[in-house]
Amino acid sequence: MPIFTVEGTRSIRERGEFTAEDGRDAVRLFREFKPGFRPESVTFSGESLEVLAVCEGCGRGILEGDRYVCTEDGVYLCRGCEVESE
Repeated sequence: MPIFTVEGTRSIRERGEFTAEDGRDAVRLFREFKPGFRPESVTFSGESLEVLAVCEGCGRGILEGDRYVCTEDGVYLCRGCEVESE
């Protein structure tokens, strides 16, 4: 599996490298390893993507370019979780 670098902030900036299926799963691992930190970007092979939000359903990252929904209550869901909830 490839290695992704996730950067996030709380009161300081932190970075972690995670072996994951994709950048979205790397964000989930970052949140487990660094609770309270807000993931901001994922880098793989020199390409960096902004983390727009975290899916409330599965905990994976929602990256720029991903399809997602935000409910009236402000809950973010990735496309996979949105389909499951319909």
